[in-house]
Amino acid sequence: MKMLNSVDQNSRPDMSAFIRNSDWYRKKEKDGLLTSKLESGIDQLGYLRIEGQPVQCIQWVNFLTSLGYPECPINMGAAIRGPNDLIPDRILVGSHRGVASSRTGGVIIADPKLKIEELKAGNLFLIKNSDVGHVGFFLATKDVDGKRLVLGTDANRENDGRIRIFTLEDRNFDLLWGAPPKKKIILVKNNS
Repeated sequence: MKMLNSVDQNSRPDMSAFIRNSDWYRKKEKDGLLTSKLESGIDQLGYLRIEGQPVQCIQWVNFLTSLGYPECPINMGAAIRGPNDLIPDRILVGSHRGVASSRTGGVIIADPKLKIEELKAGNLFLIKNSDVGHVGFFLATKDVDGKRLVLGTDANRENDGRIRIFTLEDRNFDLLWGAPPKKKIILVKNNS
């Protein structure tokens, strides 16, 4: 993350080439840890170049899916324009929980009363906030003294191309999506 955030914001870098020229990549190569899935994830970082926004949210999530999270619901071959393409409008209607299959192979859940305890590492969060929308990734969860903590990450939330890591807990859980009646939207693995 630090490596990607060090890129000049005013350029239009090829982030996949940037990673392939890094010490991190050379170490993975030397240790025989470069899989075709990881290479595909790195390729994702180079597909879209927007000046001032070196990493897009969807690129970052696609890269993270290549790292092998077992609860990750993404099929990297799904053709989408942006995160909003993953959210069917019908699950946003009403104040009840909405559930729908996703083109990515997972299940979309939209619920204003979603509980932090429902989140798992590898799940995605979605925000329908513009023409394109926003997506991020839950990296880890941990229960401490009976309370759930969730480590999350996203990129380009402020249209700056930067990657951020944050912690969610009960006291700030609504800040990510907004307080009810705003629906919290997640994409989870289909375990059926």
